[in-house]
Amino acid sequence: MPKVKKTFRHRLEATLTTIQSPTLRVGFTHLDLWADLGNLALNRMMSGRFDRGFLFGRNYVIYGESGSAKSLVAAYVAAYCQRQHGAHVLWIDVEKATDDAAGEKWLRNAGVILDQLTYTTCAKLSEIKAHIAKMVDLARSLQEAKEDYPPIVVVVDSWAAAMTDTQWKDALAGDHKGDQGQKAKQTGDVILATTHLVHGLPILVVGIQHVMDNQEKNPKTGRVMGRKHLTTGGNKQIYFASGCLLLSKKEMKADALESQEAIEHYKKISDGLTAELKRRTRTVGITAVAESLKSRVSKPFERVEVQIPYFTGMDRYSGLWDWLLLEGTVVNTSPGWYAYQTKEGRTVKIHSSDFEQHREAILAGAPLDLSDKSKESDDANIAGEDEAERSKASNARSEEPGNDA
Repeated sequence: MPKVKKTFRHRLEATLTTIQSPTLRVGFTHLDLWADLGNLALNRMMSGRFDRGFLFGRNYVIYGESGSAKSLVAAYVAAYCQRQHGAHVLWIDVEKATDDAAGEKWLRNAGVILDQLTYTTCAKLSEIKAHIAKMVDLARSLQEAKEDYPPIVVVVDSWAAAMTDTQWKDALAGDHKGDQGQKAKQTGDVILATTHLVHGLPILVVGIQHVMDNQEKNPKTGRVMGRKHLTTGGNKQIYFASGCLLLSKKEMKADALESQEAIEHYKKISDGLTAELKRRTRTVGITAVAESLKSRVSKPFERVEVQIPYFTGMDRYSGLWDWLLLEGTVVNTSPGWYAYQTKEGRTVKIHSSDFEQHREAILAGAPLDLSDKSKESDDANIAGEDEAERSKASNARSEEPGNDA
């Protein structure tokens, strides 16, 4: 049997594997474990697919103003991973926001299984880093011993509330000093370290970060120029995180509800009110305005509005209709009429009020992954390049002595 000659690629990879380093990996990880964000439009925005949002082995940051559902989205991610993948959750509560009975109830209401959760509190960035490093060390040791362990979801709530070691010492001493940007620098350093620590492992890190109001306004109109909120802590955190999601909030009134369950609930309440009370506007939830600041698997700066009624929590299908219109899966053919194609290629016309009845059929006919078209284009380009190389090689051989036609 003739000996197969090794290619340069095989020789190079064999050489690189001789480097003794715990951070070196040759080849792709092929880790295909994903978390659901609890909303189909959010999933699509962050991953290009409706059935998944965040990838394990990655480190994500959710930015947002107070009350914009940052922690709630993180809790939904944790809960879905517990149910879908049997994941264990490490919840690092830096803000001390869920460390009592009310916090336990809030987590349960979000769907988190407390028997599959380790809850800790800390105050310093160095302690957060130690949490993650110790957990990764345990995971790697179990992996080396060929012992099974569940996927792990780490929630850091929040990066913004963590202190540097110097800030903690000053707090103990009753001093108040400026940190000269050390908090932002060190937070970025810990996020960078976390990205490297969890790489290639079935570990997902979701950290919460705060925002500040954009003060830049148009001098003529007085309106804010650009987005309503700006990220805090410097760009280092965005650079080194695997993905970033920005949340803002708007008040939601009963007449704007999309969820039929929530509509019926608040209608029953309204039926029992006096005429005077009915005239008063009432906030029944928030609309979270979500924007993708960074994603390696989908387009940045996409936006979607997701309803979160107080009665039902996040609506899994909220924002989906608008998203399907924006991506062209559903098209507006004439006033009041819309059309979509089924999986079999049949065109169906509907009113927007019929969306719930046709929802599953529309999703079945939608592209599975928004990156598929670009992938097909890449494959075509590669095939074209290969054909060009083959043609070039053939021409070169035909010009060699002894290869005359």
